Amino acid sequence: MTMNADDNVPNGSNTPSGNIPPIPLNPPTTPHSPESGDAPGSSGHGWLPDHKVQVAVAVIGFLGVAVTALFQYFGGNEDDGNAARSSTPPEVIQTNDASESATPTRAGNSPSDGITVSSTPAIDPQPHAVVYENKSLAISWADWRRGAIDLDVPSVRSFSTEEWSSNSDTIKWDLRYWGTSVTDSAYLEVSNSVSAAELDDSPESAEQCASEAQVGGYTAASLEEWPLHVGNALCLITDRGNVVRLKITKFVGGDSRRGDAPPDRVEFEATMWQGEQP
Repeated sequence: MTMNADDNVPNGSNTPSGNIPPIPLNPPTTPHSPESGDAPGSSGHGWLPDHKVQVAVAVIGFLGVAVTALFQYFGGNEDDGNAARSSTPPEVIQTNDASESATPTRAGNSPSDGITVSSTPAIDPQPHAVVYENKSLAISWADWRRGAIDLDVPSVRSFSTEEWSSNSDTIKWDLRYWGTSVTDSAYLEVSNSVSAAELDDSPESAEQCASEAQVGGYTAASLEEWPLHVGNALCLITDRGNVVRLKITKFVGGDSRRGDAPPDRVEFEATMWQGEQP
């Protein structure tokens, strides 16, 4: 039996159907039809099914880029807004209420949405606060010298007639005691810048003393006549606005029975309160 190179079975083999035709080694291909829509060499199912992986990768990449861009856009705007807000100084609310807390409160942490700073204003001296109390003061007229008291300090000085005449424009005084040799008169006198009142009793409060002094009525008393007595008081408002109470505690020298012998010295118990105009 002989074999042909192109045959897969021996020639002349007997089969139920007879002889088997030879099988071609290169089967014919179906010609490409333009109407079929498939590219030559394709499986015949179109381009998309053959490129699913590439399409999926491209879509995922596009979505990643889009999400990143959106995040940067909105995140950047928020940062810019925060920067703008942080660059604006918070509102400062001043308060003069000393009872409020002096602890600063940042914006957003309090209903005021600002910084609350309690500034305690400078405290002025309180009206009618006691400056000195029950202080012993004395004023003399002896050997033809005159005495003068500056109640705001307080200070007591004595001047001869010549010294007083030479320095009368510069001497600061609220009350002076002086006399003349011609009439043997002695005067307990207040300055023109002082408002004063004479009282039989000594007032206890600054308000009462100030009220009496504002009414006034006292400028000078001739002490050779002894019109004042121990226990009487003078209420004065000085040129600096202070309120002074002078309570007479003692007379030294003189003779109240003669009518021409004034006391040499008058002693006081003095209290001064801070006035409304320091």
